[in-house]
Amino acid sequence: MNTSIRFLITAALWICVHYTAKSQIEGGKDCIDALPLVNWQTITYNSSLGQGLIPNEVNPMTSCLNNGETNSAWFQFYVNYAGLVSFTIIPESNSADFDWAVYDISNGGCDAIYNDPSIELSCNFSGSTFPTSATGPNNGSNPQDEPAIQVQENHIYAILVNNFSGNLSPYQIDFAGTTAEFGPFNEIIGTVFYDSNNDCTDNIELPASDIFVRAYNANNQPAGVGYSQPNGNYKMLVPAINPPTEVKIEQIEFPFVEGCSPLTQAISFPPNAENVIFDQLNFSFTYAELCTQFEIEYIPIIYRRCFSAYNHVRIKNSGSLNPGSNDFKLTYPNEYFYPLSSNVAFESLGNNEYLFHPPALDPFQEFIVHVLDTVQCEIELNTILCVDAEMTTPNSCQDTINNELKLSMRIDTLHNKVIVENIGNANMANTYLLNVYNINPLDTEFQEIAGNHGIQLNTNETTQISVFSPFITATLLDLFGNTENLEVGNSEGLSSNDTLVHFYSLDKDHGCGAVIGAYDPNDKLGFPAGLGELNRIEPEQTINYRIRFQNTGSDTAFTVLIRDTLTSYLDPYTIIPGASSHPYTFYLDENRARFLFNNINLLPQEANEAESIGFVEFKIKQKPNNPISYNIDNQAAIYFDFNEPIYTPVHRYSIYPLPLSANSVIQERIEIFPNPSTGIINIGWKKEWNQFSKQVRILDLEGRIIRTFENQDLMNPINCSDLAKGCYFIEVLLNGEKRFYERWIKF
Repeated sequence: MNTSIRFLITAALWICVHYTAKSQIEGGKDCIDALPLVNWQTITYNSSLGQGLIPNEVNPMTSCLNNGETNSAWFQFYVNYAGLVSFTIIPESNSADFDWAVYDISNGGCDAIYNDPSIELSCNFSGSTFPTSATGPNNGSNPQDEPAIQVQENHIYAILVNNFSGNLSPYQIDFAGTTAEFGPFNEIIGTVFYDSNNDCTDNIELPASDIFVRAYNANNQPAGVGYSQPNGNYKMLVPAINPPTEVKIEQIEFPFVEGCSPLTQAISFPPNAENVIFDQLNFSFTYAELCTQFEIEYIPIIYRRCFSAYNHVRIKNSGSLNPGSNDFKLTYPNEYFYPLSSNVAFESLGNNEYLFHPPALDPFQEFIVHVLDTVQCEIELNTILCVDAEMTTPNSCQDTINNELKLSMRIDTLHNKVIVENIGNANMANTYLLNVYNINPLDTEFQEIAGNHGIQLNTNETTQISVFSPFITATLLDLFGNTENLEVGNSEGLSSNDTLVHFYSLDKDHGCGAVIGAYDPNDKLGFPAGLGELNRIEPEQTINYRIRFQNTGSDTAFTVLIRDTLTSYLDPYTIIPGASSHPYTFYLDENRARFLFNNINLLPQEANEAESIGFVEFKIKQKPNNPISYNIDNQAAIYFDFNEPIYTPVHRYSIYPLPLSANSVIQERIEIFPNPSTGIINIGWKKEWNQFSKQVRILDLEGRIIRTFENQDLMNPINCSDLAKGCYFIEVLLNGEKRFYERWIKF
């Protein structure tokens, strides 16, 4: 592999210079000595006379600056993230006349400014100083204003500021309204290949998309993440301080194995280097078995009563073969909800079933089918509509462990227990959440949460959860919020109800949504939905966010940028960009995620309701070392072209402690009795625990400690009669470290 390091920025751009508003600084007098802009800061610059050592860098015959350079100052910046550049030159003197131009010098450098008029992106030579002398590409309405500039990632730009009046007025450059970002930085780029014929010498490889490439520093800490695009290319920004020492692909699973290049590769950056690109760090893999495997996901975006809206089906070839056909079937719940059109051919099979014919996909390729669904007015608001999606090509990759997980659940009404059993051939790799709800037998629509339990069972292992009433509903969720029809109700007095589920049935999906009326067109949803008003989830649960946006303006939106700054409780290096309504480019810089939709051409709502809506999804994990109780708040900023950002409502999850595994539920659980009680409780635990020091805490549902008992003895009851009625957690710490929990209800 030929790995080279390219230095794309001139030496002037490598120097990170920090200035304050009172600094006596000037722009560079020549383009080659342009002052690097290292941040979107509003800084005061001094004017100076003359053109520098290289005069006439601007051709007055082709530029809007028809006097060429006049008392010039040059600036440069390198774009990390594409977006809009909006700036305003604000002279201190209202009589000063400033002009300016912006050039893309990525390919030809400063020498191209005179000879290539196409690189002049924006320019203004207006002499107007009324009602203000301020000027720039800021979407203003004055003669000296121009539209904001769309800039591209990995491009170098030069700004020329001319002080035409020559009165030496100091000036500021205010970058308000800018959505693009720039260096300094280091970057790693390359390509991920799938060697489809298992021959490393013929250079016949397929690009592999949706592959995570992660970088780690010398301390084995994550230092960057890339995500391969449909052409196989990836890129990642990495810190200049404590740079990465190795890059690896971690999630290659059966039926794929390491191919022509290792899945972990060492890397080295020059000491103290900035703005360096490590180029062509490529990865490849091949197959261990030729087989067919498809994934399908039905994504309900909007079910709006009396309207039509696009919902989406994501299909991906996750096998090692292209079988030539990847048709799928959608089954709708009734005749009042059906597809009107799609971006692929489809046909009705009768009985509310429809067969879709998307194009064939190579391994690692995916395709989004846009289905224009209509909800007729006969369906009432808040009705839950579910669509079943199923691939018609059978999956033949038999070694996928997820297909071996089978869970059974039943209710023992004689002993008031919920029983969950792993009857499959695979262990549960993660914690699952069992939610138990009380049901009023006189009003089955009324449900009250009665208990949450963490379940993690090996094959043939069983757990039994005690409940307070035979009138319950119990639901089991995996870490991704999937329930997959595993819901057991006993409100009608059934003695048992056994349900079998495949949580990871890749070739099937079940998507549901509520029929709505008016709605917020720009919002952020989290899956799983969470429990209760606090949206409670487990610390281990992966979160799937969906950001929806709609062009409610009066003109077509050509670019949409979504910025999402992630809370410190989420691990940014576990983010997985997901399905979307339109193609996008994903960027991650530390904890800042960005989704850029270039040339999206999103129609205004008043012109076409269905064509004005878009969405994007991503999954992310929580950090493993978070505190015992915390909230995850997340909000996205949505930029439509030159407009100010629209912020989604804040989405909040609450995380507070519960038993996390089968061991803590069965073998090492604590007993609270009586439970419920009016305040006097006893705590039971294993005799082996007597050798340890024990601390007992009472916590509320937010995880806040409201009472502590030191050196608690097994025989001594605890008096909590003064606490308010409600639900609490009892926490026992052994030697101040290992924790065990149980829920307690006070009457």
